[in-house]
Amino acid sequence: MNSYKSIIILLILVFNFADIKAQEELLLSDEKLSSAKDYLSIEDAMKNPLQVYKLTLDDRGLTKVPEEIAKFKNLQSLDLWKNNLTELPDFIFQLKKLQYLNLGGNQLKSISEDIGKLTELKMLDLEGNQLTYIPNGITNLLNLENLALGGNLLKVLPDNIGNCDKLTSITLWGNELKRLPKSFGNLLNIQTLDLSDNALTVLPLEIGYLQNLQILELANNALVSLPPGIGELANVPYLNLSGNQLVAIPKEIGNLKFLQMIDLRENKLTALPDEFVQLSNLSSADLSNNKLLALPKDIGLMLNLRTLNVSNNNLQTLPSDITKCINLSELNIENNQIKELPSKISKLTFLSVLNANFNAMVTIPPGIGKLNNLMELRLRNNSLTQLPAELSELINLQILELANNQIIELPVNIGLLTNLTQLNCKNNLLSSLPKTIGGLKSLKYLNVQDNAISYDDQVRYEQMLSAQVSEGLKIRW
Repeated sequence: MNSYKSIIILLILVFNFADIKAQEELLLSDEKLSSAKDYLSIEDAMKNPLQVYKLTLDDRGLTKVPEEIAKFKNLQSLDLWKNNLTELPDFIFQLKKLQYLNLGGNQLKSISEDIGKLTELKMLDLEGNQLTYIPNGITNLLNLENLALGGNLLKVLPDNIGNCDKLTSITLWGNELKRLPKSFGNLLNIQTLDLSDNALTVLPLEIGYLQNLQILELANNALVSLPPGIGELANVPYLNLSGNQLVAIPKEIGNLKFLQMIDLRENKLTALPDEFVQLSNLSSADLSNNKLLALPKDIGLMLNLRTLNVSNNNLQTLPSDITKCINLSELNIENNQIKELPSKISKLTFLSVLNANFNAMVTIPPGIGKLNNLMELRLRNNSLTQLPAELSELINLQILELANNQIIELPVNIGLLTNLTQLNCKNNLLSSLPKTIGGLKSLKYLNVQDNAISYDDQVRYEQMLSAQVSEGLKIRW
């Protein structure tokens, strides 16, 4: 009988041991891990330490990692975001089943080489710390898919970072990187690469190997040129190169057939390659704050272009071909030396915003009256003496900016602009306003300061606009 009881007890112990081993060896799929209970306190987690797969202790003011975490042998997701941690204890690197580790927003100055022991890691977040280097051990994390290192003090990356070839996203914004290792070209699965706000002067030639890239952020570096391989990034829909030192763009840029948005503002470009117009899917181009002397003469080939910003350049003319960009809705040419708008501007029927402030225009073509969708027309600081009568046909116009010109009179039928909310005529040569001024039913702001309008006329115009004044119209005489 005693022998029988002993066998039963032994079997129970065996099954319990097997159950414990099964729990210890369990590695959850992403789906199961997502649905697993998320423990939010050490106290709660300690009730069933071997059943703790997810632990979130974010924003708790922790200055050290709780020692109890060492008991959670099956822990696979640990979130310690936004605490006050300055170092990591050794037991963290014994949690061999960790798949997700969030240490962002702490005060870590270094990471042990032992980070390479966490070979099951898929996501490692170290953003917003004070790291000056990344240990070579990180290159052992062959299952890593998401690596977040932004907002640190990194000057270099491990030469063999390319070993982590399962990476689909790596963020390195806000560091002090001057170069990238050649092994970057091995990261063939990368889809998101954020290198903004660093000190990069060149990109490795191997950047062209990353043909799965979809988001490439290179803003605010010190790039003086781009490698021809940039044209191999065929799947990139958005390319941000603003705030660099680029003096030219390689002709291979024209190979980016799927590019939809490009940001090249605040560089030192004097010209664009002819191949730029081959970006047939481009819908938005920001080329502001450069030194462009001209736009490509065949720009009309860019039929999908909707937003074009070339403000703060050295343009003297716009190519007549721009009127073939029939889907253009916003055109910003502010602060150039442009003397006139294309005579066939009426073809831009979808144009809703035209900013031509601070140029050298003396006339506006009558065809502007055909822009039925125009809502904003900004002509401040030009040399205009008169406006075409057709301006009164812009029935959807809401903002008309005319300050600092030499305009003698406004169009007689300006009162037809019943949707106009802002009219700024400050510092012109006006001695009167059209009798139809009272027709501006939606007017909320009228500035006619620094003109030659008499006080008696001011009183008369205010009477004409009395209904609008009662609705909140502000007038500056």
